[in-house]
Amino acid sequence: MFSKLKLFVKLMCGYAIALLSLVCRKREGIVFIGMSSNSHFIDNCKYLYLYMHENGHAVVWVTQSQSVFDELRGRDLPVRLLNNRNDFNYLLGVKVLVVDTISWVGDYKYFYLYGAKKIQLWHGIGLKRIELNAPEIVQMTSLYERLCGRFARYDFIASPSKFSTENYLQPSFELPMKCFIHSGYPRNDIFFEGLKNSDIGVDSDVEARVIKKKNKGGNIILYAPTFRDSARAPIGQDEITMLNQFAQAKNIYFIFKFHPFVNFDLDKLDVGFSNIDLYPAKNDIYPLFKYVDLMITDYSSIYIDFLLLDRPVLFYCYDYSEYLAQDRGMVFDYDEMTPGDKAYNFKELIEKISSNLTTDTHEHSRKKIRDLIFEHRDHLSSYRITKYLLNLKLI
Repeated sequence: MFSKLKLFVKLMCGYAIALLSLVCRKREGIVFIGMSSNSHFIDNCKYLYLYMHENGHAVVWVTQSQSVFDELRGRDLPVRLLNNRNDFNYLLGVKVLVVDTISWVGDYKYFYLYGAKKIQLWHGIGLKRIELNAPEIVQMTSLYERLCGRFARYDFIASPSKFSTENYLQPSFELPMKCFIHSGYPRNDIFFEGLKNSDIGVDSDVEARVIKKKNKGGNIILYAPTFRDSARAPIGQDEITMLNQFAQAKNIYFIFKFHPFVNFDLDKLDVGFSNIDLYPAKNDIYPLFKYVDLMITDYSSIYIDFLLLDRPVLFYCYDYSEYLAQDRGMVFDYDEMTPGDKAYNFKELIEKISSNLTTDTHEHSRKKIRDLIFEHRDHLSSYRITKYLLNLKLI
């Protein structure tokens, strides 16, 4: 009984703050809150923020991470640290909020930002069901969580295409079609044109090693699997050892980029690996895509963006049946939406890595999926979003 009363009081305090947000005078400018509001400066928010700042628009990056705050302030970029009540009161006057995940709602931010126009950039088109289109997520979300913004409503959601909106985003957020703009994703602009300060959030040490290997004629392979709901590691030590030996023999350099939810530390394994680098889960991998010759993934949405570079993708789906049974279901047919060879065990993985580095047989199928997902293949996603906001007089 006491716990329910405590939740009720917290909720009433939250909606009292929400009322203040509705009546508070709004200041000009756009506030960005990135992934988890904590130690991330990555993804679509990062690239739209940098683009808009570079083009003279009033923007502020809001973070609860001292390290992110120090990094951005050191580059003379507009940033604000949230660490006390006065800092949170700043959010009451926000006119336009831009986010790319759902985690921004925590720590009462949903209530402080209740009166702001909300723009959701999201973080990709994938295979898995998400949000309101994932029955297990809906069922496990309590009424209290819903009232605290778990399924927040947005005024505008960025999308890479009409197909992506109709088949993935609209069923997931249940908003009218007029709320979606087919702009493309800002993080993909970096594939086609550089952007000042985009090196922030990139692991420069890993990048330097990759460049060194590339300059010596090595092939760079990015292994980027998704997370399992169990959070188990997607590959074991014995397999990593064999993969490293294979890489040494074939002049290959692997980058492992795991999801932040995956519990994995290469340094804690028993031996070192000369040809494998573990890229920090919370760092921005997108500027390194230009070095990658082959991507290996499973059910992650990361390969969708990689299609824009028109390079081979290999799908290591050793636990396909188990994944479908224990994790979230899929929106699309797996075989139809994955334009690349499939490896169902480690032996097949090794064989198909070799063949994919010498022969590309999936150019046509990659183009087919790429043209479905993306209406644009250029560096203008941030420009299109900015123009849209200007037309609405939000900036």
